[in-house]
Amino acid sequence: MIKTDIFKTAIYSDNFSLNNTTLRELVNNVEENFSSENISNLGGYHSINLLNESINFLSKEQLTELTSLVSKVEIFGNDIIKNFSPVKNLKIGNIWFNKSYNKDFNIPHIHPNSILSGVYYCKTSQDCGPLVFDRPDKLLVQSYFQNFFSNLNEYNYEVYTILPEDGLCVLFPSYLTHSVMPNLSNSARVSFSFNLSF
Repeated sequence: MIKTDIFKTAIYSDNFSLNNTTLRELVNNVEENFSSENISNLGGYHSINLLNESINFLSKEQLTELTSLVSKVEIFGNDIIKNFSPVKNLKIGNIWFNKSYNKDFNIPHIHPNSILSGVYYCKTSQDCGPLVFDRPDKLLVQSYFQNFFSNLNEYNYEVYTILPEDGLCVLFPSYLTHSVMPNLSNSARVSFSFNLSF
């Protein structure tokens, strides 16, 4: 018997060593100066695009740490995409942060017009809400397979979850539907999200 896995979808993760205290100060400064955007978030605060807006009120340390985050994400993304023989390097097209308070969450969504998307967790706590990825052929699994298997594995599960932790960076294909479950803690979850494209 020959087994061939086709159309694989990979999610990548790594731990970054960044100054999360400085990044949280950046978050607070932006939150004080700009109203929240409403994109996929239900509740909480969704920032402006930190690359395209005037953020010259941030301290040198905050801008340096943001630049470090962007650089690390681009290196990580280009390391992943090299297996596809790209003609150019990936660059972050936009980056923003989400600050989610108790019971805040993000509805299922994708990130159009990009190759890879991701999240970096700056401040987390237990029960602050996992990142949930939907299987691309989820409807097939729900309608046909779910009653026939007793053990879940990579061939038959409907969703895949990642528990947030400080310093964790997760990259994934931008077409992959994902959401964030409600923050059930009493502490705000702070994460930076971004899209990479050519």
